[in-house]
Amino acid sequence: MNRIIFLIIFFLNLFCYSSFSLSNEIDSNHLKWNVEFESLNSKKKLIFCYPVIERVKDFYFYSYLFETKNETSSNKIEEIKMKYLSEYIISSFRQHVIIKNLVKELNEMSNNGDWTLELRQNYIKNDTLMSLSEKYIGKEYIKIMSSKIPYNCFRIYDEFFGVNSASKFTQKELDVIQDISIEEFEKRETNLKNKLKN
Repeated sequence: MNRIIFLIIFFLNLFCYSSFSLSNEIDSNHLKWNVEFESLNSKKKLIFCYPVIERVKDFYFYSYLFETKNETSSNKIEEIKMKYLSEYIISSFRQHVIIKNLVKELNEMSNNGDWTLELRQNYIKNDTLMSLSEKYIGKEYIKIMSSKIPYNCFRIYDEFFGVNSASKFTQKELDVIQDISIEEFEKRETNLKNKLKN
């Protein structure tokens, strides 16, 4: 009996230690992200931030799904969707501006400089700065949002492009970016719902 209790305590301690180590690893990676970020010039900082903005978009997308999962009122669902979709569009716009101004050679690979989700994911994997950033931030978008990492990215974005960077675009260009963002958001939702059905 004592041996069983000892084994239970041992495994509980091991589990707690593993959880603590994982937490430290995540914090350590976020610290590494910040150190790397501070070592870069402004243009490279913005490229380094590109995967972070992708995680911010993930946060808004999954927050919408979470808040509406038990909601039955179609009006309420639409209200929640508009709240998170508007933030999703703003984040997509920031990505568009970074690509259009800093990674110009990629504009020919896309529609007017607007990347598909697949093109973004492939490029992030192959670009040295973006893949390093992706490695450090990880996939846990809630922890990323609770860190100072998104703040650092939005601050450097505003410093580099100006707070009102949208004023440099025509209304037609802004409408195209918005339409692409909405289409991407809705496609993600449809794909996820289809996966859950299967």
